[in-house]
Amino acid sequence: KLYDLCIAKGITPVWAYWPTSDQISKINEDKNIVKEIAQNAGFIIIDMDGVYEGYKTEDLKVDLKDKHPNPLAHNLVANELFRILNTQLILEKN
Repeated sequence: KLYDLCIAKGITPVWAYWPTSDQISKINEDKNIVKEIAQNAGFIIIDMDGVYEGYKTEDLKVDLKDKHPNPLAHNLVANELFRILNTQLILEKN
């Protein structure tokens, strides 16, 4: 239904996954189920699952008690999102 509402209003439906800083190496079954549903519905998929590879969890959090992403984590996500969007835009133009 969400896909149909987006299309009816001229909105490109996009499903995006951005892992939290403590999900670096976890296999997330729920994410995979929802991603498959979104793909089958026709959503454009943006999956940043490996965005934190090579970094330790503690290097990506605000502090030990706060799991929110710190500036490094935000920078990694921004760069990955930029890369993905550029790749998709280039592919769509060709």
